[in-house]
Amino acid sequence: MSVLYQEKKENEDEQLSYFKELFSLVYNDLYRFIYSIALNKYLAEDILQETAIIGYKHFYELKDKEKFKSWIFTIAKREAFWQLKRNRRELLLGSEEYQSILEYENIEDINFVDTPEIHSAIVDVINDLPDNYKDIINLVYYIGFTLVEIAEMTNENYNTVKSRHRRALKCLEGKLKEMGFASYP
Repeated sequence: MSVLYQEKKENEDEQLSYFKELFSLVYNDLYRFIYSIALNKYLAEDILQETAIIGYKHFYELKDKEKFKSWIFTIAKREAFWQLKRNRRELLLGSEEYQSILEYENIEDINFVDTPEIHSAIVDVINDLPDNYKDIINLVYYIGFTLVEIAEMTNENYNTVKSRHRRALKCLEGKLKEMGFASYP
């Protein structure tokens, strides 16, 4: 083997190891994020796999490895929406599957949801929100990003993201009130 080939091979192995390490750190959050968009276990797994492939192919382009999480989530979001658009099928969410989403540590302590019917109603309301509102709800409450991180990830002003978050919550609250749910202080 030539020296250049050997060096290239070692560099590729290092990049693969580094990618695997970073990917394993965000795997669970990434799966939940994709699942919150796809609402189907098998489609979410396919999208996750495609995200990993695309991410690895373009990993060398990522200049700041500290931003890996937001970068891979952006890839996942684009891939998920592309897959949903391509498939053009309605995906339903069972209450058991939704319950597994709620096991995420940031949502665990919320006790205001009592039954699978209420879970389904909330999911339906969130899915009926405009995409920009649905995205911010998913990023904040399912994934656990802060508004500052979302602003960095989307290259938007923090105040814009904060306002969108407030409007999304108001819209969500209004729709839940229309369905007969009481608001919480």
